[in-house]
Amino acid sequence: MISTKISRSIIYGTLVLSMQEVITCIASFAAHCFAGRSLGPELYGLFSLVLAILSILNFSFLLGIPYAVSKYTAENIDRSFDLLTKGLKLQTVFASVLAILLFLGSERIGELLDNSSIAYLIQIASLSLPFTGISYIFIYSLICQRAFKRQAIALGALTIF
Repeated sequence: MISTKISRSIIYGTLVLSMQEVITCIASFAAHCFAGRSLGPELYGLFSLVLAILSILNFSFLLGIPYAVSKYTAENIDRSFDLLTKGLKLQTVFASVLAILLFLGSERIGELLDNSSIAYLIQIASLSLPFTGISYIFIYSLICQRAFKRQAIALGALTIF
């Protein structure tokens, strides 16, 4: 009986998260089409470059702390609040340091790309890094709770916004 419940939970979670991925891809495609038409080639190129830089840095948020919070929370459910708090502190420091480095290095990036106007866009975009890093902790803490629907909504919102 328990294995049937777990199997259904896994199937349900897989379906919900798969649907979230499909919806996110469609929404992202539509947003890029709209941005491409609205901004024109030059501004869309700058927009894409800033998004690429943010994507690379956002990937670094997934390399350890969220997985550790999820794993240890699942193993020690009675210490979940403690683990979440510590994970949030670590991720906040890490994300803030990356945001400050990107903010301060934006002028240099603009020089390297021979485009000084991108520095201001990178500075604005760098402000989103701490919020993104923190949100990954909350999203990955939902994994151990098997809250697949909330996780899918949170991941979709994070990706779209």
